[in-house]
Amino acid sequence: MYTSNQLSLLRAAKKVIAYLDTQVEEEQHLVIEDVFPIMQTVQHMFPQWVLQTCVFRHPNMRFISPNCLTVFGYSAENLIAENYPLLLLTHIHEEDREDLHQCFLFIEKFLRDRSPEECVNLRFVFNYRIRHAEGHYITVHDEKATLHVTQSTLLNYSLFRDTQREAAFTGVNVIIYERGETLNRLAIYKPSAEQLKLSRRENDILELIKKGLTNKEIAYNLDISPNTARNIRQKMFLRYGVTNIVELLNKTIYYN
Repeated sequence: MYTSNQLSLLRAAKKVIAYLDTQVEEEQHLVIEDVFPIMQTVQHMFPQWVLQTCVFRHPNMRFISPNCLTVFGYSAENLIAENYPLLLLTHIHEEDREDLHQCFLFIEKFLRDRSPEECVNLRFVFNYRIRHAEGHYITVHDEKATLHVTQSTLLNYSLFRDTQREAAFTGVNVIIYERGETLNRLAIYKPSAEQLKLSRRENDILELIKKGLTNKEIAYNLDISPNTARNIRQKMFLRYGVTNIVELLNKTIYYN
């Protein structure tokens, strides 16, 4: 059984795929004999990446590279047998599901301002946490893109890579790129950062904190009471989950 937030995440992902289907007019005559050699070639070029076809757009043609056993802890055969998109969905970190849902909603809104021709050149990169078969969580770079198999036939696929050892996880995000002569970043969306942005008053107080001013001095400069200055600072501590000024400054630099 799936939880309500797992189902809402699945519906959001399917909604984006459905919208792309209405925007892209091409004949879909993909066959396994055409696709699998391409996927195997790409997988050999990027052995550290798990490569899979999009099950939503190509439900009758499933491919997932064997190295998924190393990254996720599941064999390709088991993932395909268990309907791997749904299996992986249930393993997304509980704290990341709502933010990932918001990322799909952001993509849907973003696509409505793009032409059909532009949609096929877009690449979406997600970062979130997923539970390995052994029980621990890994941070994954999940990249979704489109490949022209022929002039009129498109293949949708995903690339996964474990980035746990490369950098500390700082929250779910999605980055949208456009493929041209170079790969251009068009947008980045991080739901938690939107929630943690400072108000104008909080920014004013933070600037004075950086200068080493006390609550009383901050209150004098901003024409507010010392209690108000202290309360606003304390609320920032709680919102960012920090216990001192140094931690607060580090967190606000990242999110703002």
